[in-house]
Amino acid sequence: MSAIHEVATITAKGQITLSKPIRQALRVDYGGKVAFDLLGSQVVTTLAEDEHADPPIGSLLAL
Repeated sequence: MSAIHEVATITAKGQITLSKPIRQALRVDYGGKVAFDLLGSQVVTTLAEDEHADPPIGSLLAL
């Protein structure tokens, strides 16, 4: 995957919009979830897997 550099502005509510190239690279769309990991002074954004607090529900939804 080639490098993509995009800049996002933080709103008054602390929200950002992921640009289309970033959403496409992560293969995420409306309702999708991303994770933010702080590594030193860098933030790494990755596609978040659905996590369920109740393992039986998670197993059922995986079917």
